[in-house]
Amino acid sequence: MRQIDLIQSDAIEREKFEKVVETTTEKIIKSSRGSKKKTRVSFERARDNTIGKNRGGVALESVTRGRREDKNDRRSQDALEAIVLERHRPAWFIENDLIQIVENDEVGEYPDLELIRDKKEKLEDLIKHIGRVDLVNHQNNFVGTGWLIDKDIVVTNAHVANVFCKLDRFSGWDFDVNDLDDPIESRLDLVRQRNTKSDRKRRLEIIDVLYVAAQGEPDIAFFRVDNDQGLDPLTLDTKAHRSRLPVATIGYPAKDSRNDAVLMRRLFGVDYNVKRFSPGYITAFDRSMQEYLGDYSSLGGNSGSAVLSLDNLEVVGLHFAGLFKKANYAVPSDLVASALRRIKTRVHITEAPKKANEKSTPAKQLKDREGYDPEFLGKAELCVPLPDLGAHKDDMAPVSDDDDDILKYTHFSVIQSMSRRLARLTAVNIDGEKAVRLKRGTDKWFFDGRIDPDHQIGNVLYIRNDLDRGHLVKRLDPVWGTSKKIAKQAEFDSFHYTNSAPQHKDLNRDIWLGLENYIMDSASTDGFKVSIFSGPIFRESDKKLKSQPGAEDIPIPEEFWKIAVMVNSDTGKLSATAYILSQGDMIRDMTESAFILGQYKVYQVKISKVETATGLDFGHLRDFDPLSGAQESRFGEAAFEVSSPANIRLS
Repeated sequence: MRQIDLIQSDAIEREKFEKVVETTTEKIIKSSRGSKKKTRVSFERARDNTIGKNRGGVALESVTRGRREDKNDRRSQDALEAIVLERHRPAWFIENDLIQIVENDEVGEYPDLELIRDKKEKLEDLIKHIGRVDLVNHQNNFVGTGWLIDKDIVVTNAHVANVFCKLDRFSGWDFDVNDLDDPIESRLDLVRQRNTKSDRKRRLEIIDVLYVAAQGEPDIAFFRVDNDQGLDPLTLDTKAHRSRLPVATIGYPAKDSRNDAVLMRRLFGVDYNVKRFSPGYITAFDRSMQEYLGDYSSLGGNSGSAVLSLDNLEVVGLHFAGLFKKANYAVPSDLVASALRRIKTRVHITEAPKKANEKSTPAKQLKDREGYDPEFLGKAELCVPLPDLGAHKDDMAPVSDDDDDILKYTHFSVIQSMSRRLARLTAVNIDGEKAVRLKRGTDKWFFDGRIDPDHQIGNVLYIRNDLDRGHLVKRLDPVWGTSKKIAKQAEFDSFHYTNSAPQHKDLNRDIWLGLENYIMDSASTDGFKVSIFSGPIFRESDKKLKSQPGAEDIPIPEEFWKIAVMVNSDTGKLSATAYILSQGDMIRDMTESAFILGQYKVYQVKISKVETATGLDFGHLRDFDPLSGAQESRFGEAAFEVSSPANIRLS
């Protein structure tokens, strides 16, 4: 995640930058609304109009949001918080830190009321750490809700922070000033409850702006607070929840004309801007938007509310928006936790972890390995060279004994990425007729002494988690030859970390690992020979492990690719097929965020699809792809799920 960068060129003069800062809110308004006519309303006019409707002055939420710029966003700017259901979703007052459970026939009983009764005391301890974001020297006396996420850090929404914070080109985020140039002050008031005496001792002064999300990023902001009371933060539940999870939202709803007035009065009465407890359910997880949908009741002022699981009393999400009678929306806690870790890492400089003591195979022991043979399948017209690396050539890890920086092993080769510390691609020749049966001789993995240890990642990536050291070149693929000695050497070579990629232990690799055998044994494959290219798909969106000392900088690939090349026995020409495997869903709970793909599946795709995803160029192999003439689907690409070997299209 990144700070908003309004100015990227030093050539822009400071006065121009200041003009940009002055109009930031206008830009947010314009990018959030679909109609240019509506955007003509000024910042002040929008603010004043909504203040007239909300005595608490929270309605700048209606014109400021730190959300993605998307004209097709289903949540319009006119519905930031919302009532979803007319019955069975009460909004109880909290008085003197106690939840005021009221059974109201007109509202209807919450289905899991007994769950709340059973955990009421524990819930009341937690809600003491949730407060109202109040402002001083500002026309709004409060702008939303916030809560302790760390011992001295409060979290709320970016669109809340945008009301009273500004971005300076040179010093970053800071508190804004009002029209009289008085600095705007902010605090988290942990009380603000109906029929409850105010307590100055229970105010946390907000002393620093740590982070405000950019447009298009999850709606999160962090502030440093003076927690001299020593209050404990709330605990985050970062697991993935799909639906029907009982939750409660704790926040400060304000009177909001964007909801039906009669219904709002039925659920909320006439008292607003005070702390409420609103139970409901997580109803779905929107994969495309990476957010939870809920049916709890909310209004303007709930922005930044904690969404607490009633099962384990941990925070599952950060509420940020809603659509009347449709859904409320929350940023999942794994995204919030990811952002917090990055901020803490940036603010608190920690000592770099020591590297694990990995064993390394000396360069001289691997000397004279022949590696992958481009002419393995036969005569010149059947030559299959390594792909062109294109822009990735500058990312090849230097190899001490090879001018082309190719790591050559017995019957296979590896090109190692410096930046990712994993193989960018592997290439292996497989000869089924000369295969040697070997019992698994080792489970020990080694660094390759021919490249810098800093360009490799060892066992530190695989300890204390569910990741396996997955062979990119299968252990038995290169195990063939005229002697058992050569076969054993090939097996040993396959146990170098340069041939390893992080794969979830529960990944069903039966089809993925059986592709080579099926193709090699196919009646249309000449001589039981196959050449296989494989590797991970590196994307900028790949996420890092949440907690893995020594491996925090290693993004985990969510997809892997494979291209199998054989000679067709009927035509005597090459046949090349491409495949992609996804493990996205499986690693969601392990990685620091959830911009993930679908469940585990294997797809046969066009070679051009792999080229686009990897930046590699396989040249003439595209001409021998059975899918080269396949029609594009309505989603714009030809892809066929491979649920069994029978689904593979070799011709």
